[in-house]
Amino acid sequence: MVDPGSAEPSEEVSGSDGDAGDTSLDAAEEARDQRRQRLAKLDALRAEGIDPYPVRFDTSDTAGGLRREFATLEAGSNTDHRVRIAGRVLLLRRQGKLSFATLADRDGSIQLFVSQKAIGEADHDAFDRLDRGDWVGIEGTVMTTRRGELSVNVERFTLLAKA
Repeated sequence: MVDPGSAEPSEEVSGSDGDAGDTSLDAAEEARDQRRQRLAKLDALRAEGIDPYPVRFDTSDTAGGLRREFATLEAGSNTDHRVRIAGRVLLLRRQGKLSFATLADRDGSIQLFVSQKAIGEADHDAFDRLDRGDWVGIEGTVMTTRRGELSVNVERFTLLAKA
């Protein structure tokens, strides 16, 4: 920056010299850093004895099928309908002892409601270590949140493939 009372530049440095190449270098470094983090998570899973790519997970329902079947379920309702669904994690929201995720399969998407009280602290921590793009198998019951969002109340989950 130039001080208005002087022709000399000040000591401040702007974070970029205007070179467009800096942006692509930053993006490339960010991508490499994300890859390193994900590989470290893979190594940590293997160190815990968890296979990050198990062979099979049988399902009973699809997200779209649940949406059609329970379209009229009132807000704040719980059912006894047990489901096994599998899909890719699209979105994760962590809120202390509750976590929410959006799971997408071949037929649609559905919210996952994950309570530490229901699955235990260790499994809840493991769920919170998932990344967007991971493939998971879910076991639980159908419910709606107080806001009326159709969800699966997760009782167990299995990592099917790490992103």
